[in-house]
This record gives sequence, structure tokens and C-alpha cells, in this order.
Amino acid sequence: MIAHGEPNERVKRILAALPEHFREVLTCRFLLNLSIRDTASRMGLTEANVKVLQHRALRRAADLGPVVTGSM
Repeated sequence: MIAHGEPNERVKRILAALPEHFREVLTCRFLLNLSIRDTASRMGLTEANVKVLQHRALRRAADLGPVVTGSM
């Protein structure tokens, strides 16, 4: 059974383990719910760069998930 709040702690641990640029793009896109365009503007990148960065960040977060949360 998952206790209330555990998913939030898991997300925080995964985000903390990511490099800053990955953490920033995921925070903008999924926590702040910004569009690709708004994220690009905020980060000083092109929209295409944000899409690539988001893809790489999600892939890295998925790889880190079991390691960071100890569910390997």
C-alpha cells in the first residue's frame, strides 16, 4: 500500500538527481504546465530544443526512477 505523499517524494528525488537543464524543462512542462513555446521562451531555447531536451529528460528520469527510489 502506498502512503499518501510518497509519489510526491519520489518525483522530488528523481528531479533532484537530474542535471539542472533536465530538471528545469520537466518542471516547466509538467509542474508549471507551460507550453513548449512558453518553456522555450523561459529557458532561452528554441521550441525544437525544448522538445529534444524534454525527451532526453524523460528518458533519464525513467532510467533513474528505480535507482533513486530503491525499487530495483
